[in-house]
Amino acid sequence: MIKSYLQDNAKNQPVVQNALLQDAAMAEDGTAFDDSIPQAKVEAYESSSGGVIGVVEGLGKKFKSEKYELEKAEAKKKAKAKAKSR
Repeated sequence: MIKSYLQDNAKNQPVVQNALLQDAAMAEDGTAFDDSIPQAKVEAYESSSGGVIGVVEGLGKKFKSEKYELEKAEAKKKAKAKAKSR
């Protein structure tokens, strides 16, 4: 029953169809959960984005600091120019 459904619905995707048919066959004959079949080693996922996030946060702080200094220098220049024009 499962095999006929999979054959009808995965005709244009032979790789997917073969994998699903194999899984269905294993489920029907009871080998799907056979512990004697070797399984792939599963390792815990470790994120590597921590370093990237730290760099981006550091650049954000540096940008804000430099922006503040430039705005302060610009305000001083404007104040001087305004004082000279009086």
